[in-house]
Amino acid sequence: MIAHDEGYDIKHGKGYYFDLLASRDGSPILKGYVTMGFYINGNIRSSISINEETGQTIDMNTCEVFDYPDLKPFQAEIRALSRKRAKTPQELADDAGCGAQPKVLSSPGR
Repeated sequence: MIAHDEGYDIKHGKGYYFDLLASRDGSPILKGYVTMGFYINGNIRSSISINEETGQTIDMNTCEVFDYPDLKPFQAEIRALSRKRAKTPQELADDAGCGAQPKVLSSPGR
């Protein structure tokens, strides 16, 4: 959904793929998050980290918080299961170790 919202036609485009990212020992790159790389022609476009308790997503390299409308149902499901509140964009950025204020992306097709 994020790749689509970013304007990439991954269903019909060639050269796109996703890969689970982890430390050498298999532990998460970012504690409490599942991180996947979104690649275009072998080059990473985004490292998408998904919070395990809220379903919210951030690119830990660019400090972009993905807050697209079509992500909301997934996030609501995850929060219902975990019984955790949504984090603020700044809390997500702090988790990711961002030194800057995060950029919140909420309109598809930027």
